[in-house]
Amino acid sequence: MKERKLFLWCLSFLVISFLGIQLCGKYFLEEWKLSNAEKNIPPGSRIEIAGYLYRKEEASDYQILYLKNVSITYQNQSTKESQIIVYNKEIKKNPMIGNKVICSGEAEFFEAASNPGNFDRKWYYQKKKIHAYLWTEQVDIEPWRKCIFKNTLLEMRTSWSMFLKEMAGEKYGGILSAMLLGDKTEMDEETKELYQLNGIAHILAISGLHLSFVGHGFYQLVRKSSGSYLIGGLIGLTFMTVYIMMIGVSISALRAVVMFVLRVAADMSGRIYDRWTAVSLAAVVVILWRPLSFYDGGFQLSFGAIVGVQFLKSILVDKKKDKRLLKDFIISNVSIQILTFPILLYHYFEFPLYSVWLNIIVVPLMSLVLLLAAASVLAGSIWSGGGALIVNGCVWILEGYEYLCDRILDLPYARIVTGRPKMWGIAAYYLCVVVVIGILCLRKGNSRKRAGLLVLFVPGVIVLLASCPFVMKKEFETTMLDVGQGDCIYIEQGEFSCLVDGGSSTVNRVAKYRMEPFLKYKGVSELDYVFVTHGDWDHISGIQEMLERQREGVQIKNLVLPDKSVWDESLWALARLASSKGVKILVIHAGDVLQNGLLQIECLYPDGQLDGVAIGNGTFLV
Repeated sequence: MKERKLFLWCLSFLVISFLGIQLCGKYFLEEWKLSNAEKNIPPGSRIEIAGYLYRKEEASDYQILYLKNVSITYQNQSTKESQIIVYNKEIKKNPMIGNKVICSGEAEFFEAASNPGNFDRKWYYQKKKIHAYLWTEQVDIEPWRKCIFKNTLLEMRTSWSMFLKEMAGEKYGGILSAMLLGDKTEMDEETKELYQLNGIAHILAISGLHLSFVGHGFYQLVRKSSGSYLIGGLIGLTFMTVYIMMIGVSISALRAVVMFVLRVAADMSGRIYDRWTAVSLAAVVVILWRPLSFYDGGFQLSFGAIVGVQFLKSILVDKKKDKRLLKDFIISNVSIQILTFPILLYHYFEFPLYSVWLNIIVVPLMSLVLLLAAASVLAGSIWSGGGALIVNGCVWILEGYEYLCDRILDLPYARIVTGRPKMWGIAAYYLCVVVVIGILCLRKGNSRKRAGLLVLFVPGVIVLLASCPFVMKKEFETTMLDVGQGDCIYIEQGEFSCLVDGGSSTVNRVAKYRMEPFLKYKGVSELDYVFVTHGDWDHISGIQEMLERQREGVQIKNLVLPDKSVWDESLWALARLASSKGVKILVIHAGDVLQNGLLQIECLYPDGQLDGVAIGNGTFLV
């Protein structure tokens, strides 16, 4: 350890930085302060902006323009903003990277999570120093300033993405574009969710694993063919730099690049590559780039996974004595799961029980998918028929992924919804991990005996799960969810949970993005009852969506509707949908009481006098 001076310096820097950001960050970090626009411009105000384009994405009917060094004019007053996002509906004009873009629109600021467990859009962009956005239908461009090299890379990325979508179809071409080029703008949402629920969504992002396949594979190819570490290293570093510039910099990509550079530099100089120094230095570079990355789930998962593979696995498996690939891969996946388990629960509130075994199949084939996708693009530039033939191999593998994910979701306990664990549970878990790792380091014996000591992690898992909401049930709690224009009330007592209404006329996919994340945050995988008071869309749209998402979302045991005499067509349609999904339908009348311990829910209306009752608001009161 004394020889790892750089590692110790990096570790010290990370510890001091985290404590400083945690205790005093709100006073000195710009990311945590209100931006100039937030201070001086009311939301919805008409503004004019001018800034320089540094990144561009193409959606189906609009462009996403990322501007830096932005000047904002509001009521003849000018203010500066470091970055801003422009959603441009005028797709006829094609601004280039480096162009000065001038446009106008209504200033909007990212909103914080409206309910516990919801995606915090404000915090997500705040970590990137982006605080504002606007929609515009007209942009003016000053074209004389542009970056020819970056625009060439963007054009290559766009044309390759279009080729993959044309050859493999929109669905699988979108997946391949995300995996190889980092283009997620038109990726199929259902497939993305299917992968996430099964614990393989990491293959859709440009992760360190992807870059290891692409960068390290290319480096080894050049080095062996040239017979020179110097030539292989220089070409490999150039290739990796250009590739990252094309796909865009992310936390996992930056981490992989730093580690790749250190590995190549060690080979070129004839020195020993130290993985701990590489990991710690990569973390320092990321924190210097984005200080709030400490709180980012991607940062935590990326570095947690690499520490699991490089450190914990090396304790459990002796590569010199045991060279069985399957065992090595299983231990790698188990090591990653051990280090990242609390992180997954904290950010996603559930974990896929069979993901370790699914990744054993998926990850090795991913290198083949990337190789075939890259080969199809290169071949397609010469002969489109050859590219189409090669890309079919990718489609077959992706179809196999989808089939496996579908079948696994049908297995019992495929998804365990725990809710967000408490910090004391996470701390206790990692304390147990440290203790067990210490025992493993001190204990001598073969790898089988050391692997058997994994049972010592069980107490940490028990404490962690004991801190989760699905175990720590409260006596009574009611929450009125923010669903925009609409109603949704959550009631919980011990193991009992129910909703009263659930819909919105202003929020799209309200169940997926507002209601279900809150319920999973609370550790709810199944609702005992869902009461629907009447059939207006702002009361039932989320319930209808939840019924359609019984496998992917939160299950409903009983759907409770008012007297049939007040049903309108929307309630009849809801009842038919519930029946087709195997949800039990109950009809409640005035005076009916649902009792659960001390909790009592009584139906107050309709009271039997139904003549002249108007169907709509107030039809059913509980």
